[in-house]
Amino acid sequence: MTLRRAGYACWLLAVAILYFFENNTGTRAVLLSSVLIPAFSVLCAAWTAKKAFCRLTVPESAEKGKTAVCRCVLSGPWTKIGCVLSCRVRSTHWMTHETSEWAAEGEEAFSIDCAHCGTLRIQADGIKARDWLGLACFSGKASEAASLLILPELYPVRVNVSDAVSGSRQEENPGQLRRDGLETANGGVREYAPGDPVRRIHWKLSAKTDRVLIREEERPPAGSVLLLLETAGYAVAPEDMDGAAEALLSVSQSMTEAGVLHSVSWQDQGELQWMEIGCAEDFLAMRDALLSAQALEAGESIGAAFNRAYPDFRADQAVIFSPRHDTDGVSLRENAAVTLALPWREEASPDMRVVCVCREEPELEL
Repeated sequence: MTLRRAGYACWLLAVAILYFFENNTGTRAVLLSSVLIPAFSVLCAAWTAKKAFCRLTVPESAEKGKTAVCRCVLSGPWTKIGCVLSCRVRSTHWMTHETSEWAAEGEEAFSIDCAHCGTLRIQADGIKARDWLGLACFSGKASEAASLLILPELYPVRVNVSDAVSGSRQEENPGQLRRDGLETANGGVREYAPGDPVRRIHWKLSAKTDRVLIREEERPPAGSVLLLLETAGYAVAPEDMDGAAEALLSVSQSMTEAGVLHSVSWQDQGELQWMEIGCAEDFLAMRDALLSAQALEAGESIGAAFNRAYPDFRADQAVIFSPRHDTDGVSLRENAAVTLALPWREEASPDMRVVCVCREEPELEL
């Protein structure tokens, strides 16, 4: 932009010198147009920047390994005759933290390589309006964002579940007394612990008991298989995170087809999530929710987070699908037989059983 301004200044100087030596209609017209046209374009750019808007057209979902075609449309007043609009389009993969960036101008289509399953957050920002000559540039408001769900390539997994595991279903009494003396219903309440979300505080009951109480969400059923996905606290290779998520979903799909009731838990921005899977509809809802999770580069491991949220939970088997071998599984070991499932073969750990679950080795024994 500095060179353009210097060039324009040299042009004005040359036109002014020409007008000084040749004061006629032609030189006056050239001088007047050299001032008015750029000034008009700069004013249009300043006005358009205040009204500019970007609309993103993104498909709801795409298959892993395919290419998704998206469109960015910049609009605003005076863009046809007075200025040019441009912006940056940035995509962020919520689970692997991969980022990409494109430059868009006017109406432009761009392709996204869907290399790993999860959710891509696509944001158009840095909207700028510049005049025709590039003498001035004005920033616009932040624009809309869109999400693209990248579906995994699932594969059948031979899940060998013992009769004791698949048949054990301990019924829970909604009115049972917890060890802290608080009656539970629909998940019940418990005393506040550091790290609990403020939005779950039971204000009325806290005022009556003079204790800060938390609404506890409904707990997964005891005596079942629990599948957990590690998404927090690590900077890992995108293909490893993709492999762990794909392995968990493949196992869950195979267990659902075999009629094995199980639960799935993961963290979304540090908030613990879980769903009980008993049919194909449950699996599809869980798949979309898990793939929409936003991983944190620093945070509590899934085993510690689950044990803190549900200290009384008991399961026959707990399988942690992780993109790295040093995941914390000791926190769950007292409440379940813990297995660490990695997307590659790893040496056994003294703390827990380690297995490989991937497309090349599609088998899990519980």
